[in-house]
Amino acid sequence: MARCKPQLPKPLSTIQCYVLAVLSVRVALGGALLLERFHFRDVGIPLLLFAVVIAAWYGGVGPAVLALLLSCVSFDYFFVEPLYTLDISRSDLPYFIVFPSFASLSTWFSALESAQRMGNLIDDLLAFSRISRAETHKTMVSLEQLVQEALTEVRQDTGERNIVWRVGGLPACYGDRSPSGNSGFSGQLLTSRHQEA
Repeated sequence: MARCKPQLPKPLSTIQCYVLAVLSVRVALGGALLLERFHFRDVGIPLLLFAVVIAAWYGGVGPAVLALLLSCVSFDYFFVEPLYTLDISRSDLPYFIVFPSFASLSTWFSALESAQRMGNLIDDLLAFSRISRAETHKTMVSLEQLVQEALTEVRQDTGERNIVWRVGGLPACYGDRSPSGNSGFSGQLLTSRHQEA
């Protein structure tokens, strides 16, 4: 009986990133309008901000900017008096200054390298949860190399602190490295067994 090998999701293409931005704003807007119909007030801004963050996290800056523009237009059209127009009064200007500012800040945080590393780690943890169903590809893995990669990532976060790292000799082992092939913490062994002499 043939076993299906689970596949990790591939990174989104450019078109998919922009489609995701449009869909995330559409879902957020639909949710906000539905909740407002049931007399939940002031849910439009948080949901639309969430859509911008999702677009930034999965698509990058370009889709995040598109999501931000669509969110601003949607917010003005559906939630700002007079409804169903794109008129902006002076009293509404603070919303249109604070909203893009906060969305830009969220986009900036979402695009940081540490957020990308966290995304890689989450992908690897998901792969680890599927390892019992997936075929492993055991090869010789240098534990010294893995530790050095991890230390390289940790050193970036230690700043100017004077930390001395002492790592003794580590054995090679058989194991299955992360399917994403990234270095550092996200490149940890999924399964391992010490090499028998």
